[in-house]
Amino acid sequence: MSTALIKSVGHSELALHPLQPWRSAEQFRKNLGENLRLIERGHVGTLMTKENKTIRLLSDEDFQLLYGLAKEVDRLRDGIEVIIAAAVSVQENQNESAVRVLTKAALALGRSPVLPTRTPSKDFNLDDIAVDESDTDDSFDFNDIKRPF
Repeated sequence: MSTALIKSVGHSELALHPLQPWRSAEQFRKNLGENLRLIERGHVGTLMTKENKTIRLLSDEDFQLLYGLAKEVDRLRDGIEVIIAAAVSVQENQNESAVRVLTKAALALGRSPVLPTRTPSKDFNLDDIAVDESDTDDSFDFNDIKRPF
């Protein structure tokens, strides 16, 4: 039914390895920069709070993959519910029309494409933009701007 999803996800892409948990927000905050660098693709951080809450920290790429998988599960569940309703109709009515609906529902679910997962955008960094150093005139004449009124 959704073998493309299984092939595209694979075990290595979905493998999430836990990092050493932070027992308090203060412990996490002490080395904030280094702790955030540890949370890269395939690694999950765990932060414990005073209120006995557990917060999981993961990369956007891993989040998008998990979110896409959850949406795919929802889509498959909805399709299976339609197939079950059509099968109940076939069982109750036992007519050609009900069988046709069941067949079309099963074929539609099998043909429906796997929902894509969003890849995270790269961070925008001004240092990555090439600057033309040959033109050093930074002046701007506001009198040349035409006003709309």
